[in-house]
Amino acid sequence: MAKESNSEYASHHANIASHPDYRQLLEDVVSRAGIVELMKAAQNSDKKPVFLDVGGGIGVLGRVLAKVAKKNGIPHSTVSPAFTYINVDNDEEALKQSPPQTHLGSVNELPIPEKSADAIFLIAANAILTEEALSSIYAAAKPGAKFVAVEFVLKEKLEEKGKKDEPYPGTRFTAKEIIKIPPKLAAAYATFQRAIPTHARVVIGERILK
Repeated sequence: MAKESNSEYASHHANIASHPDYRQLLEDVVSRAGIVELMKAAQNSDKKPVFLDVGGGIGVLGRVLAKVAKKNGIPHSTVSPAFTYINVDNDEEALKQSPPQTHLGSVNELPIPEKSADAIFLIAANAILTEEALSSIYAAAKPGAKFVAVEFVLKEKLEEKGKKDEPYPGTRFTAKEIIKIPPKLAAAYATFQRAIPTHARVVIGERILK
């Protein structure tokens, strides 16, 4: 099997990120993570919550956040945003399709001030996380910042993951669960990789900083 070019790989990722089941999964996670409460609390404030999307690609999460705000009666527009969305990724072509703000660069060196993010999202976390990346991510989080990670995994890896130490030290967890990926979304993965994920491991919590 011939190795795909970067553009073909990026195209397949974009197809998955645009899949309605993928968007619905993100919407469900956002709705459960306390993000709506952050937006509501800041409605009458000049300081809007900062949501950091680590490795956010085409910015599906940014669109989902806007949709969730609208569904909950929270005004959000380019002129008067309910939140600040920051997508950091090293894929320049993907970022061209993302809502602002976008930053081209490595997740190992996030281009935002320390302790400035009210919520941090790591979607497809197992594909981007390294010890260096986690250090950078943790530095960006405010004390008590919301922390959301979604890992797409194979069924046979779930037991193995359960035996490992918790991969996100310094986080107080409010929810951990394994969700079966809808068949059509799993099939979308099959178009570009042999190891097709069957489940999503969802971790929701808050950062505890010393």
